[in-house]
Amino acid sequence: MNPTLIPIIAISIVAVIIIFFVIKSMIAPKRTEEISRLTQEGNYITAIKLGKLLIQKDERNFLAWYYLGKAYIANKNYDQAMEVFNHLSQHAEFGRGFSEIEFRHEIAKLYELCGQNEEALKEYLLLTKQESTNDDNFYQAGRLFEKREKMEQAFQYYKSAIKINDKNAEAHAAVGVILYKTKQQVDAKQEIERAIKLNPKNFDYYYHLGRILKDNRSYPEAVNAFEKALRSPEYKQKALLERGLCYMEVKSYEKAVVELERAINISQSSDSLETLYSRYHLATCYENMRNLDAAIKQWEIIAKIKRNFKDVASKLAEYKDIQTNDLMKDYLTSSIGEFTILCQNLTTSVFNMVATDIQPERGGVSITALPSNDKSGKDDWMKNRIQKTLFYFFRENTPVDEDFLRRTLENMKKHNFDKCIVCTTAAYTSSAIKFADGRPFELIDKQKLDNLLANAGKI
Repeated sequence: MNPTLIPIIAISIVAVIIIFFVIKSMIAPKRTEEISRLTQEGNYITAIKLGKLLIQKDERNFLAWYYLGKAYIANKNYDQAMEVFNHLSQHAEFGRGFSEIEFRHEIAKLYELCGQNEEALKEYLLLTKQESTNDDNFYQAGRLFEKREKMEQAFQYYKSAIKINDKNAEAHAAVGVILYKTKQQVDAKQEIERAIKLNPKNFDYYYHLGRILKDNRSYPEAVNAFEKALRSPEYKQKALLERGLCYMEVKSYEKAVVELERAINISQSSDSLETLYSRYHLATCYENMRNLDAAIKQWEIIAKIKRNFKDVASKLAEYKDIQTNDLMKDYLTSSIGEFTILCQNLTTSVFNMVATDIQPERGGVSITALPSNDKSGKDDWMKNRIQKTLFYFFRENTPVDEDFLRRTLENMKKHNFDKCIVCTTAAYTSSAIKFADGRPFELIDKQKLDNLLANAGKI
């Protein structure tokens, strides 16, 4: 070989090596960035394959590790993502394409996705010190404290987030919810309304506003707020349930039925509390509307799912007799007009008295009655004076209490009633039973009334 060619060949080899590494240094970052681009486009599998390939070629390509972890998260492969981020936590040289703060934000989210809320909280608490002007760090820490039911700490971090950025709608809403839970209604309403003003398209906030308005008995406004909350996927069923409860409060049972049936129809789970409560309150509406067959159907559905739910078992036992006693069913389910006639006929057929005056009462009727003309075998003192009896027939679930009997006794004295017979399908309070003892009252409970109706024959 010509000696003069040796330096030229050596220089050429060095030049080729330099060019190779220059090209490699230009291509490698572009290929690494390709992982991020593929992830953003939703092509997670390809992004993961590329990330693995680049790491095999260069284990110290920490940016490839970082993008690979984010691709795993996007593809919901949280366990693999955690392995990647744990590796970065131990070996990464921050600043080579991503910062420590960026990394901590990502791993905090990942910890929460993996159910490791304590670890997530630690990351956010560290971020509040490393990035003290970022209000979201304080909000996220508050949210995780609230998950742990550490309300005082949560409240303080939410307030810190607002102090840094008064336009943080989420923090205002979170403060409002805590204030609502601690019975600070006025301040709670102000915070929720502030959140709505900042972000009127977050329909979750309207649900919380509706709860506050409902508790304040502002039912029309509450119904409107819950109407807007229906656009929140998370709160839609709850909002329908709350709308139904608002209508129930004002005794608009027909409207309540519509809302509660909607709540049941959109249910994703038959045994969720929202669904069970929707059925329970729907049954209450039917009960108040005297549609007991429909009410019993709802109670039976609830009982199959959760037998010990509230007073469902006792409700089914209470109305069991309407399946065997047609007159008791009529007593409980008939219209107001039919019920009045039924009670008038009971006064005659069961108590052998004639109704002279009938008045509607809440939950029933009252009847003034005199002995029938065909009544025989009476003692002489009975013939000298016609006894006047006051009847009450109730079919609501409200127990008859002592106060009612005291008022009735005063009314009896005023209008010269000799006796009062109270018939109810509900119960009597212990104080009412004690008060009636030795006074001109006859208390007929549901069991006695059921026996009377069973023996009365068809009216």
